[in-house]
Amino acid sequence: RPLNWRVMYLDVGQGDCAVIEWKQHVFIVDAGPKYEEVLKPYLYARGITRIDGVLLSHADWDHIEGLLALSQDPDFSIDRLWVGEGKESEHQTLLESNIERNGGVVQRVSAGYSFKTEGFCVTVLSPKQNAEHIDSNEDALVALIEVDNRFFFFPGDIGENTEKKILHELQDVDVLKVAHHGSRYSTGMDLLERIRPELAVISCGRDNRYGRNKRFRYN
Repeated sequence: RPLNWRVMYLDVGQGDCAVIEWKQHVFIVDAGPKYEEVLKPYLYARGITRIDGVLLSHADWDHIEGLLALSQDPDFSIDRLWVGEGKESEHQTLLESNIERNGGVVQRVSAGYSFKTEGFCVTVLSPKQNAEHIDSNEDALVALIEVDNRFFFFPGDIGENTEKKILHELQDVDVLKVAHHGSRYSTGMDLLERIRPELAVISCGRDNRYGRNKRFRYN
């Protein structure tokens, strides 16, 4: 158990939320439901009031709901928000406005963008600049995050078609946040054989309305 960093995947039901702490820095990837019940108490328990950066994979409600609440909470500040270059939703526009009004910076990023600080690195792998998809899930920001030489893959809600387009940019990872809450249309065998994670985390609500999530196995 490292002394100077941690990556925590929070149980927010049918949605995503991860909190990454590195030395004195804090980064959040998405934040779905249960802000008052889960994310806010967790931040309080960790003594966190300032968030260095937030990455919003895309503006679906199960990824942005908690971020909206966080951005409106006077007990916390957000220095930076990373969002994709695709079409904005009403919720995303409000989130950006909240952060900028409180002195934070909003950055629109695409494949190739990288942010580094003291042994921590966020690299965006998808989508490419000016890419357009019919399905908003395929426009989700896909990020590879390195913390102290360990790699954490956050693919948002992309499907197998987008996975195949970025395979050549991937390597072995330590932890995979399984795409699209375990959907049968993502996390294909090509991806698994390429990244070979030591651990996979599926964030989905018990008895969710989408039915059973697929089971996968590989050697």
